[in-house]
This record gives sequence, structure tokens and C-alpha cells, in this order.
Amino acid sequence: MAEGGDVQAQNASQCENCDCQPATHYCKTCPGRLCEPCKVQHLQRKISNSHHIVLLRGNIQEDVIKDYGFCRFHPESKYEVCCKLCEVPVCARCLTKNHNGHVLAEIPKVYEESKKSMRVDLKDLDDIILPEHDALLDDATQLLTTLKQKIEDLENEMKSHANTMTDMIQKIMQAGVKQMAKLSTGPYEGLQMQIISLEERILQLTNLKSDMTKLLDSDNMVELLWFRQENSIFSEMYSIPDSCTCSKPTFSPGKVDMNQLLQQFGAFTYPVLQYHRGRRVPSKHRAIKASGQQKKVMKSPKKTSTLKIDKKRKDPISTFCMDHDSLWAIHVGKKLIQYDLDTGQELDCIDFKRDFAQGAGLAILRTGNVLYTDCESKLIYEISPNLDELKVQKMCTTENHPTGLYLCRNDDILVCQVSQVKSAEDKTQEKGFIAKYSKTWNLLLKISHQDHKELFSRPYFVAENVNMDICVSDVGKQQVIVVNRDGKKRFSLGGTTQKFNPQQLDTDSLGNIVVADHTNACIYLFNKDGMYLSTIVSKLTEVFGLSVDRKDNLYELGFVSRKMKVYKYLEEHG
Repeated sequence: MAEGGDVQAQNASQCENCDCQPATHYCKTCPGRLCEPCKVQHLQRKISNSHHIVLLRGNIQEDVIKDYGFCRFHPESKYEVCCKLCEVPVCARCLTKNHNGHVLAEIPKVYEESKKSMRVDLKDLDDIILPEHDALLDDATQLLTTLKQKIEDLENEMKSHANTMTDMIQKIMQAGVKQMAKLSTGPYEGLQMQIISLEERILQLTNLKSDMTKLLDSDNMVELLWFRQENSIFSEMYSIPDSCTCSKPTFSPGKVDMNQLLQQFGAFTYPVLQYHRGRRVPSKHRAIKASGQQKKVMKSPKKTSTLKIDKKRKDPISTFCMDHDSLWAIHVGKKLIQYDLDTGQELDCIDFKRDFAQGAGLAILRTGNVLYTDCESKLIYEISPNLDELKVQKMCTTENHPTGLYLCRNDDILVCQVSQVKSAEDKTQEKGFIAKYSKTWNLLLKISHQDHKELFSRPYFVAENVNMDICVSDVGKQQVIVVNRDGKKRFSLGGTTQKFNPQQLDTDSLGNIVVADHTNACIYLFNKDGMYLSTIVSKLTEVFGLSVDRKDNLYELGFVSRKMKVYKYLEEHG
């Protein structure tokens, strides 16, 4: 027994790197036991030269040796440290790719910071966010009750007034009641939808609160970190939804006159539902970030990496979009292909069976499904990838040609649409509009005119800004047109030269607008009010597209060469 125990103790103190020498040191960052030569090598490696290594004294307790598990992106590698910038655990392979150059910290340290931040979120849920939603729900419920009661009162008043008239007045009265009911349907249903929306939102936040409470009660650091990173609601939950008011319907009885019954029966006003813009409430318990956490435009943007998208394929790409770890691209021809953003290798391929080269719009839903537009057939499709089969489903139809797509932060969907009409001189002209749909494809907003003038000619690309402005690249007018959330034009912008051909565009965390100009082969940067800031990339040699990720990295993809170049153009400043 004693001899067996000695063997076990000897194995326990053996170097976990070379397995041939006794361990003299312990790396608390990896974690793992190291002999003297392996310790020296460990500190000489670039990815581990900042690791915390301590002298191994006696028998180290197993509860001190933290094993954080294997990386979800690289299952063969264990989590070693935490990326403080991204607030996610990373392995050695992650450090050489997506997190190269980022600030690193020990997992327990970032875990404690994230746990502390989540406690603040939980307090704000209790003290600010849920009470605000409850107040909105009470107001909407009271408005609905008042509207219903007033409608009933007016109906009784109209009937009472009608009883003093002839049978002809009775018919007019019935028509008036029917008209009142018809014109009140919209506001009535609108208030009901407002209540349903608020109840769903409160349920979502309540469930989030429950999940957060469970995570805070557990010691699972990785799950808590991924939970905050993968749930976009943390940044959205401070946004209080839109509220509404509703005017009261009225009825004004007229004098009884057999010769003028239609005029004398009276007139009424019907209720009008007015929506008021939601607001973002400040945290009650979170300290304001210091100015050192803000960003500014770099004087000289720098290219951080280059990736070749699938070296085996030769067919060019017509458009693309990205999520956090993959890229979807429509190839000229019949294929929609998903690529790994780390390696550029093909992950999945969808063959359309016919040519969809006119599919200009592409967007990735939070469910993982992919939306794309088929300009020629005037349809929008949602593709649901499956390991066994690939389903293509028609989502909505339109009398116009759909082009660009964009998924908003609240899951609404923006669609650019273009139509061809003939003028009085029998000339074909193009006009367009932007439609905003809910995630169930109900039309929420149509933006087309202002002051009796067409806003758009050929809108091809669209994006939503942080201030909820809608930014549209109109290749017909050769302008980027920016309207507010209600569809009112704010400004239009062009490049720094007379010729300007805006194509794909996106926005960043500061509200800046990044625009690809194919005529001048440049990528321009404008602020959220339309002021020119800089030219991020110039002298591009081919047709290209762009996208900005949530870390404000700019991705530029050459459609023919299929080379993906990543640029950094914002930096922290204090």
C-alpha cells in the first residue's frame, strides 16, 4: 500500500508537458505542472510568456488546479486564458487567430468582473427595466380599457340620438356604428398588440433574470462568460420599448332635419393610435465608463490579416454576409456557400438548381437561417440548413424587385425594393423604396416619398445605425441616403470626388457609416451625421464588398480573387 502510494505521488508530481522529468513548477494560467526545462520553454513562447508560473511546493491540492475544459471552437485544445477585450475564454489556437494582439487575463479574474457586471444587470432589471416595462403595460391596459368604454358610450349616445329620428335616421345610425367599429379596429388592435409585445418582453426579461440568477449561484465560469457573450439582450435590455397614446373618439349630434338627415345625424372623430419613440434608460447601479474606454478613428488604419476563401473554387462571389465565426457567400451561378472565417474552408453548400445571380440581398437570422433575395423572381427566401436536407422556403412576395437585406437589432428586417415604371413620354424609369418588416413578415414601415418627391431610385444596400437611422446605398442616384427611424430624410452623402458609385455599406459601434465606392476603388468613412472622416482603404484592384463586425473590424472581400482582408480603423483613447 505504501509502495503504491509512493508511485501515485511520484506520477502526480511528474511534468505534464514532457512526462519524463519531475515537476518543479506549476502554471496557474494553463494550468499544468512543468519541469525546469519545460518552464523555460513555456515562458519563451510568445503565446505563453505572460503566464503566471509558481514554484511547486509539496503536494498541490487538486481543487487549486482549475481545469476550464476544452475550447468549443478547437475541441483538441484546452482553455488557457481569457480575452479581456472579448470577455470570452480562449485556447492557444484562438490566441493566434481571432484574439491575436488582444489584452489577456486569467479566467477567474474576468469571471469575477463579468459576474460583478451581471449582478449590476440583475439590480437594474429589478430597479429600472422591469418597473419601466410594468408601467408601460399599465398605461397600455388603461388606454385600452378607456378606449373600449368610450367606444361603448359613444355607441349608446349615437343610438339614443337615432331613436328621435325616422327610420331613415335609423339606417344612417347603423352605418355610423359600423363605421365607428371599423375605424376603431386599428387602434384597438394596435393597443392589444402593444400589450402582447410588452408581456412577451417582460417574460423574456424575467426568464433572463432567472437564468442570470442561476448562473450567479453556480460556479460555472465558462458558461457564465459565454452566456453574457451570446445573449445580445444584455445590450438591448436597457432600451425601453415604444409607448403609445390614443385619442378619444367623439360624437357631435346634429339637429333633426328631415331634408338634411345625412348632415344632421352628426359627425364623430375616430381614435388615432400614436406611437412615441422608446428611450434608453441609464443604469442605476453601473458606474459610467471612463473616457479611456471610448474609441476614435485611427490616423492610419492598418491591415491585420488576409484570408483566402476556398482556394479550390474559381467562380466569383456576388455578395456575402457574416456571423461571428462563419461567412455566407452567393457565388455567381447557383450556389450559396458557408465558409469558416478562421480557415476559409467550405463548411456547407446549397445548390439552387437554377441560376440566382440576381440575388443581391443576404442576411443571417439569429436562428442561424439565411435570408436571400431573388431579384428576378421578385421573392425573398429563407433557407434552413439541415444535416440531412436543405429546405428553401418562400417568405414573402412583392410587386417589386427585392435587392438588399438587413437584420435590425430588434430582429426587424429591412428590404430594398426596386420597380420599373413608364413615364408620360413612355420612357422606363426606376423608382424604389425601403420596407421594414417584423420577423413574422408584417409590414411595419414603407419609406418612399418626402415632400411629394421620390427618395430613392435604385436602392441596393441598406444598414441600420446605432441611432436607428436607416442608411441606404442608392446606385441609381449614386448617393448614400440616410433617413431616421420614421422614414424622414436626414441627409445624403457622396465621396470626396465628383464621381461616386456607392455599393455595399455597413455601420460601426460609433454610428460611423462605412461605404464601398467602386468608381474610385475606395472605402470611405463618414460619421453618423454625414461628415467625411477618412478613406480607410484605397487603390483596390477589383469589385469588392465589405462588412463591419461587432468589434469594429472591417472585412473587405475581393469578389473575383476571393481574398478577405481585415482592417482595424478604430482605437481606444483616453
